[in-house]
Amino acid sequence: MASSAEEPQAHAGDTPSEARGAEVASVDDARSAAAARDAAELFLLSSEDRAGLTRAIDELLSRAEADPSIPLHRLARERARAPSWRAGHRLAVIAADRRDLASKLRRARTTLARAEQARLRVRSGIYYGSGAPSGQTALLFPGQGSQYEGMLEQLYRHVPSSRAWFDALDASYTSAGAAPPSELAFPRGPAASEDERLARERQLVDMVRGAQVGLIASLASHEMLLALGVRADVMVGNSNGEHAALIAAGAIQVPSRRALCDVIAHIGLSGRALPAPPTPERMVALNAFDRGQLDVLLERHDGQLFIAMDNCPSQVVIAGTQPAVEAAVDELGRAGAVCIRMPFERAYHTPLFGAWQRALRVHYDRFVTGVAHTPVRCCATGRPAPEEPSLALDLLAAQWSSPVRFRQMIEALHDDGVRTFIEAGPNNRLTAFVEDTLRGKPHLAVAASSQHRSDTQQLKHLVGELYAHGLAVRVEPLDRLCDAALRGVLAPAEAELPATEGAQGPGAAHRGQAAPEEAAPGPARRARSIRALHDALVAEAGESEARVFAMVQRLTRAAGAPPPPRATARPLGPASPAAAPADCPLLGDVVRADRRALHAERRFDWRRDPFVLDHSLGPLSAGRLPGGPHLPVLPFTLSLEIVAEAAWRLTGARPVSFSDLRARRWLALDRGKLTVAIHAERLPEEGREAQVRVTLHEVDGPRRYLAFEGTAHVSAAPAHAALPALLTDPGAPPPRVWSAQRFYAGFAFHGPSFRGIERVVAVGEHSIEADLTITALPELDPLHLQVDPALLDCTGQLVAFWLLERGERRFGVFPFEARRVVWHRRASPPGGRVRCRGHVRLDPSGTTEATFEMVDGSGAPVARVEGLQQRFVRFPETIHHLLFGGGPPEGGAPRGVLGNGDGRAGGVETTDRSFLHASWGIWARALAHVVLGERELDDWYRLGDGDRRVDSLLASVAARDTRLRRARRFAGRPVHEDPARGVEAKEPG
Repeated sequence: MASSAEEPQAHAGDTPSEARGAEVASVDDARSAAAARDAAELFLLSSEDRAGLTRAIDELLSRAEADPSIPLHRLARERARAPSWRAGHRLAVIAADRRDLASKLRRARTTLARAEQARLRVRSGIYYGSGAPSGQTALLFPGQGSQYEGMLEQLYRHVPSSRAWFDALDASYTSAGAAPPSELAFPRGPAASEDERLARERQLVDMVRGAQVGLIASLASHEMLLALGVRADVMVGNSNGEHAALIAAGAIQVPSRRALCDVIAHIGLSGRALPAPPTPERMVALNAFDRGQLDVLLERHDGQLFIAMDNCPSQVVIAGTQPAVEAAVDELGRAGAVCIRMPFERAYHTPLFGAWQRALRVHYDRFVTGVAHTPVRCCATGRPAPEEPSLALDLLAAQWSSPVRFRQMIEALHDDGVRTFIEAGPNNRLTAFVEDTLRGKPHLAVAASSQHRSDTQQLKHLVGELYAHGLAVRVEPLDRLCDAALRGVLAPAEAELPATEGAQGPGAAHRGQAAPEEAAPGPARRARSIRALHDALVAEAGESEARVFAMVQRLTRAAGAPPPPRATARPLGPASPAAAPADCPLLGDVVRADRRALHAERRFDWRRDPFVLDHSLGPLSAGRLPGGPHLPVLPFTLSLEIVAEAAWRLTGARPVSFSDLRARRWLALDRGKLTVAIHAERLPEEGREAQVRVTLHEVDGPRRYLAFEGTAHVSAAPAHAALPALLTDPGAPPPRVWSAQRFYAGFAFHGPSFRGIERVVAVGEHSIEADLTITALPELDPLHLQVDPALLDCTGQLVAFWLLERGERRFGVFPFEARRVVWHRRASPPGGRVRCRGHVRLDPSGTTEATFEMVDGSGAPVARVEGLQQRFVRFPETIHHLLFGGGPPEGGAPRGVLGNGDGRAGGVETTDRSFLHASWGIWARALAHVVLGERELDDWYRLGDGDRRVDSLLASVAARDTRLRRARRFAGRPVHEDPARGVEAKEPG
């Protein structure tokens, strides 16, 4: 746990002799500044002597001034990537533009002229060092309080291995029926009020989800550091960070990300059963306080007030019962101390938290333990963690009720010869504590993350400082991350970090060992550098082209005029011929394309794209009009069609199969509109088959959220290997309770074009078989589609049917992953039939997994879907009643009527509130589209995300229920609400 107070240690000034001053910029201003600086480039120079380094500086200056047309990143990679960290003199410069580069290079040259100057550290981006580094390296992991919204967002968006940590944690929580923790770190938008901001802050540090997502962020950060070549001699965790230290060191092993996250989620969710303390508790960070006065207060409130954390000379955190803490704060504040309330409702790291410590110890036995490959020091004892796994877990639990002596730990490490301290995790508060503790002593403290800089910029500063300090670092993974962030895509596979799935893990390598590419330069390394340079140039040119194209569109489009015809890129040669726009009806405007990559943007609008209305979340009532306000959601299979079209448009060949399909977030047409950005990129070819990786991002103003991704496999001469036919369970009977007609009338929300199940033939213990009818999506020509989204969507529907026959109720299944989809492209006109067989299982973790095959009347294969995974969501009763109508039509009241059979008449219990917040508020949004009229919906969206929006929605639900009760009482006939106008309308008598 790190303090939520401002960092006590200020950043250095622009000269080595300037005094350190506190940063006063607000977080919002800092983030805006970070975004503006995100294009800053890292320049690395070296030489064995000062004269050689001075010449290198002059050559770079001359090159920069001689050709101003060379982009800054190209200049950096062509002229400042050859240096060695082993050289006697090393210089790193981070420059935002040419003028900044020239100014900093000249300043560095002036410093080099002074022979006595062995180090230069200007935090705006000049780092110089000479000689070999002294001492050992410690890796620090932060704890509670370091989390912030948007932490490690660029790693999450663009580094597959980092995002895999967050995805694994989300999967563990959703499998347990809980909201995914990543939505705490990456909310849909800013808080609408101060109350909502405070509520979010509390959630981000709570023990149920917040602590866990902070831990995962530290592990993702650690993997990025490993990719950059960072190694440590010792690891230290602050509070909750001790978990990350033991995992990174191998004492707690990682059989797989998901397996570890299952344990982490179990521990977090168990915190819900922890009873509230008998007396409210508080934690407060103290700065500029008198230690003697604090000692007197601790003695006066013995057993009620404690020092929970001793962070550095400038700050401690006190905790205890609320009366004792408030009394101490009042007295210390009058004496001039700066007291900052922390967003914790528990007295962590005090004896008052002993009950939770004992409960945690039982849960810790779920961890897989091993022998650490790197020593871990414990802040509770100041000593190394025991090698015996059970004793290490005892200590891990015990530290929760023991004070965190971080200041004493840093002093002891420095006494033992540690001189370099690297913080792995969100924010840089531990780095500030180290600098305050070791003020005036030789050391280097640097963080991998900062709330005041983007991830790419902070990592550039980290690499620059470590390089100048003489430590082995690799810059290529950082370059690839920067390229991916610039283009809004995933970094290539080479940027993925070494696997941490074994007992030893990557941290077992010695700190001083050269990184693989550094140790063995050669053609492969040069080829990667050339490819990275090419990618950056293409991205830069493409961004300019896209901006010009968008401007022309805006200037030439008259008010009310239809959108201009789709842009078609220039023919790309025989390997990638341009496709006619009609062949890609869902791809939208191609704003940039070449032989290797394609960028497009598709704007969905229910008025122009009526097929989305048949996949809207909400009850199918008699009052539901076409184009009503129910929330349309793009189905998984429609996203697959976009992937297929992007691959076809890029390569000129039809996709024959797809792999690694993954839905990351809901693509919903809030207020009837949605913009999707599409990026397709060719991967290295294997044999005659080309592979295209496609990502879909939801566009929300200036921000983009990864929503869907997958790989399309294209071949000029496809050849599918024969696979054994899927068979139903022997003797599987026909369905006993449900029929296709009842399924669509009483359960599914799908409209006519997605109602492809004609007849379910058999339902077995692990199988289902059905006849499907080929339907047509409105306004889409089937001959122009690469796959049949409506037909493939039936596979997910059949999983729901299978669950219904097994007795499940009030649930939904929503696909999020498919291992492989093969489409044999045997197109049939609407009205044709196929036979579909599938194997289904419900995993205890809360997901379903299925494999389906489809064949036509002659037995020829049509499609195969393997490893289709769906989230099984169990809805609270009243939420399900409001969203999906409350049961099959033969059960009584028509769908859409708010019945009162459960005695609540549609009222949503307070326990359902958390459900409405889950999954980026998708269920609240869907419910709002059901119960609110057009004007009410406009006002509701203006409230922003958070509690205000949910409170308003619940009030509207209650008002709606009152109206319907009154109408039924006076009219005596069923009533439906007209969703287009938000008024009540009686059914025809």
